[in-house]
Amino acid sequence: MSTADVCSTIIKPRTASNRISYVELLQRTGKTACTGEAKWFVSHAWACKFLSVVETIFQKCKDEGLDDSACIIWFDIFSVDQHSGIQHFDHWAISFQEAIRRIGKAWIIFIPYFAVWLERAWCLFELYAMVEGGIIPFEILLPPAEQDAFAQYLINGGKVEDAISKIDIREARAYKQSDQDNINRIVAASVGHGKLNELVTTEMRKWFLSSAESELQKMLNDEKLTSELHLNTAKMYITIGRLSDADTELEKRHQKQLALLGAESLKVAETKCELATVKCRLGQLQVALSMLKEARLIYEKSAVENLELLGNITNRIGLVLYDQGKYDDAMQSYMESLAIKTQWFGPHHVGVASTHVNIGNVYQAQGEYERALFHLNTGLPVLISQLGNAHVSVADTKQSIGIVLANLGNSSKSLQLYQEAHSIYMQALGREHPKTKGIAPFIHNWGPAPYVGPAVTLPYGGPALTPPYGRPAVAPPYGLGRPAVALAPPYGRPAVAPPYGG
Repeated sequence: MSTADVCSTIIKPRTASNRISYVELLQRTGKTACTGEAKWFVSHAWACKFLSVVETIFQKCKDEGLDDSACIIWFDIFSVDQHSGIQHFDHWAISFQEAIRRIGKAWIIFIPYFAVWLERAWCLFELYAMVEGGIIPFEILLPPAEQDAFAQYLINGGKVEDAISKIDIREARAYKQSDQDNINRIVAASVGHGKLNELVTTEMRKWFLSSAESELQKMLNDEKLTSELHLNTAKMYITIGRLSDADTELEKRHQKQLALLGAESLKVAETKCELATVKCRLGQLQVALSMLKEARLIYEKSAVENLELLGNITNRIGLVLYDQGKYDDAMQSYMESLAIKTQWFGPHHVGVASTHVNIGNVYQAQGEYERALFHLNTGLPVLISQLGNAHVSVADTKQSIGIVLANLGNSSKSLQLYQEAHSIYMQALGREHPKTKGIAPFIHNWGPAPYVGPAVTLPYGGPALTPPYGRPAVAPPYGLGRPAVALAPPYGRPAVAPPYGG
């Protein structure tokens, strides 16, 4: 039975005659030993299995060494009157936030893992109340049966960022449309959807990362499993800008694969490709280029045809050459990669679109703005269709198009694209991420903040830019590294529809 089932079949019938909460019923019938002042607030989705939620709570109390008298929780189906409904939502919301503030500690229960909780408006509203009440950080709990499954999810390459990308309070649902509307209204009038999404995204990413780090410690002696987990952990580090930590994890994976598979394995070549991308972003360009050449040599010696890997290697060689300022050589690598990927995937693939974007960035750096615009506009619609309109890779591309349009004299569209890109970065990556900070000077050059949330305030920092506008503020690679995160729109002003012209 789910929590919703327990509420409808047990709690409501037993409290129907008095129309009170179950806690009040216990108190009226002299069972006060079962009640008390709550020490923890419990948040969970009502679609979850009720007994799994209870099991998780008992296990947490046991782990904390708490006896029954000390483990007193605020559990909504017991603590809230399930008959009256919410007559005055604003007043109720203030009282609810004050109650959470008094409790001071919170447990969020994920069953399974995270998906259901993140899609429920009430759960995210409870998180909003925790934020307003200063309950950060909160604890995220998994039932014992889910912990092993979650570990396997991380080990087997679970798409963490794809899961995080679905977080959006505006898209979350409640059983009652009126509740959903009221929740959205209160959030919009206070912390703002963008800020709440940013906070949830940040906290979820921290949890995923700490979980991955914990699993690595548990599996130190299992070389095969830790090899895959090193890669997934590195990708999470890359997303939050901890490049040195990502470099460390990928180096560990590289060494383990060399020992397990040998130096000629295509798996080793794939890891060299990932590691070289991080080296490039750390400014170790020559090291990155050498690793990519080694990866290509491994591929050329292999009897296995893997054009996807070859296209990735060639594309990333172009990225390093671009960072070295060798634009003609970078263009040659990108064109080769484009031909390989188009042959392998067809024209409507993310990898093909990303290579078009990289080619556009080279043309932009060379001052060939019309050619740059052609390739950027070729890539952007594919990225939007495949990744969503608010994906970080889409934001990167919009920023690049904004730079080109600025140099072509179309400042109004350029500014709007910068603003759209900044809104995505804010919600997906947070205000402290290099991409978020990097785009601010471009916005500062043209106008005041038009953002819907309170996240950005003037001044944006950094000197205003003067034309001609050069390379993007965000360092590449823009393309084939795993995309950082996706956001569901709306996130501000209406998007400028492609193609973006002069």
